[in-house]
Amino acid sequence: MYLTLTRCAPLRWGGAFRSTPSAPYLPSAGLPLDIRQTDDAYVIEASVPGFSPEQVQVTVDQNWLVIHADRNAQSETTEGGYVRRERRSASVHRRLALPEEVDVDRISASFVNGELAITVPRSARPEPRRVPVLAETGSAPAEGGAAVTEGETPAA
Repeated sequence: MYLTLTRCAPLRWGGAFRSTPSAPYLPSAGLPLDIRQTDDAYVIEASVPGFSPEQVQVTVDQNWLVIHADRNAQSETTEGGYVRRERRSASVHRRLALPEEVDVDRISASFVNGELAITVPRSARPEPRRVPVLAETGSAPAEGGAAVTEGETPAA
């Protein structure tokens, strides 16, 4: 079984980042991330050199942010009667638990020169509000704690 390595970060996203097992059939390398927090978003940055934007996938699945990149390349050279064939493949995978305070519908990602930047907007937390407690009309506590409704007399 392969494990994707994670590290604790100063942010508290539902506790700390957690390790997630990779699929046993998919050998993958851990993807180091830099995460910074601004007033209105978390910005996640990852270096994925050698990958093109088409090879990188960013998905959100049940409050998990999943980053996956996969590449396979083959080359063949014939020189002086010799054939040289090379196969290169690489895969990186990272899975992060998203905090409750994010707006998953507005997550965006950009890719420039092998650098992936994911912006995870923070949603405004609702302010606590006081809920008024109303007394029921038409009843009053009687002696002994029993309620008396209109038109009734308390039992003696």
